[in-house]
Amino acid sequence: MLERRIKHLLLFSFFVIFLLNPGSSAAFDPEENKEIVALIPTTYRAQVIAALSSAGKNWKQLASVLREVAPEQREGAAFLIANMPQADLVSISYELLYENIVYAYQAWNQMPWGTKISKPIFLKYVLPYRISLEPAERWRKDFYEQLYPRVEKMTSIAEAALEVNKWGAENCIYGPTYRFQSPYTTLKRHQGDCHTQTILYVAAARSVGIPARYVFTPYYPYRIGYHVWAEVWDGVWHCTGSCEPAPLDKPWFISDGTAKTLAKVWAASYARVNPLELGNIGPWQTHLLDVTSFYTPVGSVEVKVIYLGQPVANALVHFSLWNYNTLLPVTCAPTDQQGKARIELGDGTYFVTAGQPPSNTWQFVYVAPGETTKVHLELSAANQEEVYDFSSYDFGKRP
Repeated sequence: MLERRIKHLLLFSFFVIFLLNPGSSAAFDPEENKEIVALIPTTYRAQVIAALSSAGKNWKQLASVLREVAPEQREGAAFLIANMPQADLVSISYELLYENIVYAYQAWNQMPWGTKISKPIFLKYVLPYRISLEPAERWRKDFYEQLYPRVEKMTSIAEAALEVNKWGAENCIYGPTYRFQSPYTTLKRHQGDCHTQTILYVAAARSVGIPARYVFTPYYPYRIGYHVWAEVWDGVWHCTGSCEPAPLDKPWFISDGTAKTLAKVWAASYARVNPLELGNIGPWQTHLLDVTSFYTPVGSVEVKVIYLGQPVANALVHFSLWNYNTLLPVTCAPTDQQGKARIELGDGTYFVTAGQPPSNTWQFVYVAPGETTKVHLELSAANQEEVYDFSSYDFGKRP
């Protein structure tokens, strides 16, 4: 009896060890999967191998997509996998990714304006299944089937983009929402804020081959809130309100002059190009393109951070503005080996900070369009003990 118990205990122990550590077969091994490696276009091969290697057991879902898509679509599959967020690498399904790729290429080939869209624009702004930080969903086939009959006879992207916006307005009004909710959740609730309406609109536009992207300003200067909208590409980028069927480049924040007051504007990018970490600023997409100068004249700020007269490398410099009766950060930049950080901002006054307590300091900076303002921050002369009544400060004027 004792021997049988020991035998059962050993067998159970081996079973638990196997579940916790199933062996190398669970991970992607390029040497054992040379036929998969051979399918990857050389341009993306190193990135895709790295992505598959970090995908855990889910690499088989990704590899199946590479294996099953048409040869002319394999570059698109490789592009998506190479730039895929880690959360998606370990969880995305074959069905979602495969369907997304097939219908994206179908729209590119079928729409009258498809020949005007270059491969780089298609890969970056039509093909991606993800718009921002929303849950990944299989929206592309359904949206394509709903919208194709409405735009199939249109010859310009601008005309089609407006029609898609009309569809958005028909299905979604402005109202309270969950931040970064999925396109289908927005449709089911028939309402969304600027975040979720933009996610819905960009997804719908991409479904019929319109290059589109998510754009935002972190916080408004001198007033409450922030804003998110969309841009569509028709040879050049145009802004549009989401689920707001106004002509391109004429959404409300352009028409009333609000855009001219913006401090910083970012466009989200699926591709890992010029990544900028904004973890300390808010829950925004981390791969961003600076498009501030498209909306408002900008000036430059060059900040040099020093400690006891020596430059400080890799110090994070934050630029904040007055919003909702408090200071809120709109961007940040690390210093280089010379202790310098340079950033472009819209016209206005900013609160610049660097360092960590007890060696941190701050200064007010006025940014004028077309000019460069130089700032020195000496961390050994910290201001953290000083008290300033920011509520009485006029942020709209030169200090």
